[in-house]
Amino acid sequence: MPRDHDNLIAWQRQMRKARRDAGLCVRCGSHSESYTCATCTSRMRRYQSDHYHRQPKERHIDRQQKVNEYKRKQRVEALDMYGGYCVCCGEDWKPYLQFDHVNDDGYIEIVPLGSEKSEPMKDDINPDDIPF
Repeated sequence: MPRDHDNLIAWQRQMRKARRDAGLCVRCGSHSESYTCATCTSRMRRYQSDHYHRQPKERHIDRQQKVNEYKRKQRVEALDMYGGYCVCCGEDWKPYLQFDHVNDDGYIEIVPLGSEKSEPMKDDINPDDIPF
């Protein structure tokens, strides 16, 4: 086993590749049908869970605030792409506005996407589809 860091990383990659090619767990080398065996997977999940709970609560809150701020900015940019007001009544108060189809068939797109993508984001909007 190499002593310096760069050679160690290269050696670890070679070992993982050799184990994967042989149908073994890339972490412990035992026989496995998948990339990692059940023992290594449960150990890793336990480690990740413990690591998460060891972090200060403020760090989790700060991360969630950043995610919420990013989503808010994406929504405002998407609303601005559509003019920033309701085409039916002229309402322009951003918290009140929603994305929906004129024919009230927006649920057809949202249902197959599942809960992880229930709000359209700026990246999903095609500028050619904007009605103005």
